[in-house]
Amino acid sequence: MFTITASKQKASSDSPFADISKRSQFSGEEEILFVPGQMFYIDKIDMRLEEEIKVYSIEMSLQDKCQERIEPLHQTFQIMLEKHANDSLLCLAAFLVTSGKVSDGKDLNKEFLRKMGDRNKQYDCYEGLFLITNSENDTEEAEFMYRKMNEKKFGLQQLPTTESVRITTEDECNDFHTAANLLSNVYSQLSVDQSADEILEYANSNRYRNNLEQTAHATYTIVQTLLESGLYPMAILFLEQIVYIMKIQTNVSFDPLLKVRCFIQLGHCYRQLNDNINALEKYRLVFEQDVRLPTNEYITTLNNYGMMLEDANKYEDALYQYIKIAEIYNSDANIGSLRECQHTEERIRRVVSRLIPME
Repeated sequence: MFTITASKQKASSDSPFADISKRSQFSGEEEILFVPGQMFYIDKIDMRLEEEIKVYSIEMSLQDKCQERIEPLHQTFQIMLEKHANDSLLCLAAFLVTSGKVSDGKDLNKEFLRKMGDRNKQYDCYEGLFLITNSENDTEEAEFMYRKMNEKKFGLQQLPTTESVRITTEDECNDFHTAANLLSNVYSQLSVDQSADEILEYANSNRYRNNLEQTAHATYTIVQTLLESGLYPMAILFLEQIVYIMKIQTNVSFDPLLKVRCFIQLGHCYRQLNDNINALEKYRLVFEQDVRLPTNEYITTLNNYGMMLEDANKYEDALYQYIKIAEIYNSDANIGSLRECQHTEERIRRVVSRLIPME
């Protein structure tokens, strides 16, 4: 049974409702018509037994500008749904975990694994279980989930363990703990145990935005340690988490260079794993961002992208990258050594010879 509390004063102009009792086909019936797509707050849910039958009572209320207020959360859930292959149940499991219902999310992911045959969806489940077991400090179980993730994504059976990560200084250890604590704190007040008003207030607060910014930078610090240790699959996991956070939180002013550098490192990781298709895609995303990298970093990225394009027999695209490097060197004599200029010229000649074979 639904009980709805509504007043005309709280009705948005784009979501009106009206009493149409006088127009009802049934005399004496009180009938209220709401516009399709109307949004309500759920205030209370009760269940009682009547003659051994479960009867649910749901109390809802119409709130002013409800749609406008929850739109940021709606966009977040849409992106979350896209990340989880448009599978609403996988999305639900992820939401339960991020909203504090870790045990429920864990059980749901395990249940899905028993039923799902799709490798991508299995990867999503193992990723969720890895994040859960890692947050629970269950090292052995987290390592197992990590291996299963990479088996599904990369087909890798033998991977270096987390024990091989070189965390040699106290500062590096603190970086790992800081990132984990920040991520936990970011989502702690987005729990389903909180009221909608509390969730929206926190999601729009400076504290939430600051926590997200700090989390992204702390996680990137972890990535650098992983890359030094050659743990490319795990680095990909963390990098994708950073990009995901930046994608769903459009109201947070992240460092624009951070996203670009995440794509650069993702391209590097996939290249090291011989996944040229994903490597090329990530490098392509670097140059789609409206951000200017420092010159030396930009040249290095152009070089790496050009070599990847050569490996894929895309010689014309590779030539374009090398010409851009040559133009930078020609525009400023202080940029690039003689050796670097010669290497660029050699690459240009090599690619041109592929495009125009010498007789």
